[in-house]
Amino acid sequence: MPKACIPHRASNPPLGPAPEGAPKQALFEHLALIARGLASAARLELLDVLAQGERNVEDLARTAGLSIANTSKHLQQGHVVGALNVPLDQLESRLSELPEDREVVAYCRGPWCVLSCEAVARLRAARFQARRLRDALPEWRRAGLPVDGVDVDHRAPVSGTPSASPMRTTIRRERAGRVRRSFSPRQASPGLLLWVLLLLAANALAADWMPTGESERQDVTVDLAYAKHTAVRPSDGKQVTAHLAFFTSRAFRLEVIDLGSGTEPAHPTLEAAFRAEGCVAGVNGGFFHPDWQPAGLVMSKGERINRFETAKLLSGVIYSDERGIHLVRRGRFQDHPGITALLQSGPYLVENARPVRGLSASDPRRRTFVATDWRGHWVIGATPSSLTLAELGAILASPDALTPWRVDRAINLDGGSSTGFFFDRGADRAPVTLQPWKRVRNLLGICPR
Repeated sequence: MPKACIPHRASNPPLGPAPEGAPKQALFEHLALIARGLASAARLELLDVLAQGERNVEDLARTAGLSIANTSKHLQQGHVVGALNVPLDQLESRLSELPEDREVVAYCRGPWCVLSCEAVARLRAARFQARRLRDALPEWRRAGLPVDGVDVDHRAPVSGTPSASPMRTTIRRERAGRVRRSFSPRQASPGLLLWVLLLLAANALAADWMPTGESERQDVTVDLAYAKHTAVRPSDGKQVTAHLAFFTSRAFRLEVIDLGSGTEPAHPTLEAAFRAEGCVAGVNGGFFHPDWQPAGLVMSKGERINRFETAKLLSGVIYSDERGIHLVRRGRFQDHPGITALLQSGPYLVENARPVRGLSASDPRRRTFVATDWRGHWVIGATPSSLTLAELGAILASPDALTPWRVDRAINLDGGSSTGFFFDRGADRAPVTLQPWKRVRNLLGICPR
């Protein structure tokens, strides 16, 4: 029987190497991460519990309201320590076992498993604060976080199971020459343990933006879906709503639709333009000048419309060729035959799963963007809400705020009064349309391969 899993809300590994730059600046940035990690009453409650004395993982799990679900087979292969196994078909009948005043996080077997999505939907329908863990147990284990079950080689049991001492977790490797490693909170001073927790909280628990409200989603195929999500910033309650078209590069390609530079566009509306080109979804495209001439390199149907530019704003290139869809920095782009659609735009919003530094924190307006996990999953989106570029970068880099997978890189398209969105939901449903407030020069659509 399928089971959903609801584990510890920390979904990211501990902090990695310090950012590039001066050591003082790097220190300040880590302190800022720690501050964000503590910007929650639930996280401060965990610190308060630890300050009173040693606690095992199970006690912390009960304090934080952690739970887990998985199939029996996968539970035997390991699971998060201090978690509650809940079969998906029993979730509604066991809601009383879950804390109503804390967030619940669901996971199953990774980004392709839909059980956790179903668990989150049911929990939210029951008025629980719930979200999906973007990764699964292997990523949790590689991050060094506590696991019950088998060791990292999936061979021998670990000694950190409930039958062993709850204050000691040992990872044993059976291969010759490997060193047996163990960790016990008793070996660490309270001060060191507190700082370790602070560092873990800064990266694993911190989230500038979180999903909120009821989401609208329609899966057209396994490779195409529409969603309308709302994210909230806990620090001030600001909310941002986005129309999103999720697709995969294996099934879809990009299409740049040039509307021309004449007094009248080639198509009267976004819907008319995308339908004429056979696109199932799309957004407005790149920047343009007052005389309708495009800014930066543009290619439509394999033809070059404008030249490559080095303006600071146009920092990235998104294009489609026979190998797939690509999003690269301007300096890494290499022109080559076979490119069928291309837009030079910017600025970059997310890079290596982190918001790009220096994004503008002023001039809020409607936004249009493209994002990917760089594993074949893509999304084009538009926000009816007004927000700054810095806020958009932070939202896209916040796990689960808008996307069910981690955004590795994202780029901004023309926004403001140019922002537009279209999604064809099928013959029996009206399309989703967000019409630009003014005429635009080009559009970016997705078409079946």
